[in-house]
Amino acid sequence: MMVKSKQWEDRGNPWDSITASQPAARGVFRLFADNDDHRRLMMLRALLTAALLIAAASAFSDTHPIVAWSSHKTNVLDGAPRTGDILDQLLASDEICSFDAVVLAEQPGLHASDLRKLAPSSQFATFLNQAPASVQVPFARRSVHALADSLATRCGARTLGVVLGMSDPVFDPSSKHAAVDAHCQTLSSELATVAAAAPRHLVIYGGSPSSESIITRRQLSVSSIDETVIESPTIPAPVLQQAPAAAFASPTGGIFARYQLLTPGLITALLIAFFVLLPALLFSISALSAIQSPLRVEAPKGYSAEGKKNQ
Repeated sequence: MMVKSKQWEDRGNPWDSITASQPAARGVFRLFADNDDHRRLMMLRALLTAALLIAAASAFSDTHPIVAWSSHKTNVLDGAPRTGDILDQLLASDEICSFDAVVLAEQPGLHASDLRKLAPSSQFATFLNQAPASVQVPFARRSVHALADSLATRCGARTLGVVLGMSDPVFDPSSKHAAVDAHCQTLSSELATVAAAAPRHLVIYGGSPSSESIITRRQLSVSSIDETVIESPTIPAPVLQQAPAAAFASPTGGIFARYQLLTPGLITALLIAFFVLLPALLFSISALSAIQSPLRVEAPKGYSAEGKKNQ
């Protein structure tokens, strides 16, 4: 049986504040019952209960525990609110860049109950108890991994990625707390190395959705889509009829039966050739043949070849 960590007991259960506010709410209901009938009161109480359940489901879905501590007393943690947006508040602090190193540790599938069940004698619990400044938020909206790039950009720091020995294992419900304890011991040994290299450091440790939960969500979303498709009216698929084999048989007969030779374009070209081009060609040939050549030499009139010879 696991023992709750003293650090978490000193901080108190986050549900204590909700439980403490319930008597005041019951008093409001009693005051309202004096001024209205019992039936309307029951209806409003049912509606309010449903609204509270919906708000609680939306508030605690996709949330993770955050534990942060520093090696020195600092206003970064002392003035940080114990609300779901604690990481945004830490990033907006002016002293966040004054540390020698900021360690961002993320463990998939971590819950607030896992940290409460850590043994007080563990090294991780000792880090929390001996830290000069620390803050614990059981339900944070933003993951630690999303803070790394923003923090490095603001402080002009270099980001170093370190993968510990176990990376996102699939937890068995009976051995989950032992696995979480092993994670914390591995993280504690790494933090001891960081503390020796950077005496002034800040550690932010939180959870993230495990791969198993992400796969389950995707399967649920896919199954809901499949159910929607099944419930939607089906559209009949087109029916494809196979053509008979006789349609693909080769036609019998001569070349005019196999091929279409006398097309309208071919007939038009033949008519133009025979009735326009051919007559123009014949007319041109006859015109050229009628032209006489001026190269033939004739004797002038009154010229006698014999008289010229006698002279």
